[in-house]
Amino acid sequence: MMNTDEKSPNKMYMDLIHSEINRIELIVDEFLVLSKPEVTKLERIEIKQLLTDIQHFFSLECQQRNIDLSIVLNDLDLAIKGNVNQIKQVFINLMKNAVEAIQEDGAIKIELCTEGEFIYISLKDNGVGIPEEVLKRIFEPFYTTKSKGTGLGMMITNKIVTAHNGIIKIRSKVGEGTEIILRFPLA
Repeated sequence: MMNTDEKSPNKMYMDLIHSEINRIELIVDEFLVLSKPEVTKLERIEIKQLLTDIQHFFSLECQQRNIDLSIVLNDLDLAIKGNVNQIKQVFINLMKNAVEAIQEDGAIKIELCTEGEFIYISLKDNGVGIPEEVLKRIFEPFYTTKSKGTGLGMMITNKIVTAHNGIIKIRSKVGEGTEIILRFPLA
């Protein structure tokens, strides 16, 4: 058995292997979503609970990066129909991008509202913003501006949102930040 204590030269290699295995797992998961993005099992998804879970999931990372993460639920107990894991993946992808876009001392605000038979979820950050030429290609497969990106995150996000009869719109200004608005039919 290999010695993997802190002083072992193998520790560095084991950490690298572990990191690369996690990266491979992420890529495989993205390909699986690509191969079957349809919503197979419809269930009621409580948006308030889902957003609270996402807030908890990212709270430590935001705290470490000095990012203020706020969620404005407007006392709305709303639900959509769909696959909870796929919708959770949408928010994880969007939050990950928002966190990475903020250099330091930033803010991410998620707000919920309704209009007619639709729920609107706004995710707004004050990060670096997205240049117009990147915004035009953001949903293209394998298009990425990140050195370790796969170019699948936003494409998969768009496919999932569309499979849930939703719409995704992105507004961004370089140097000011990005707002992503998701619209889904209410359950």
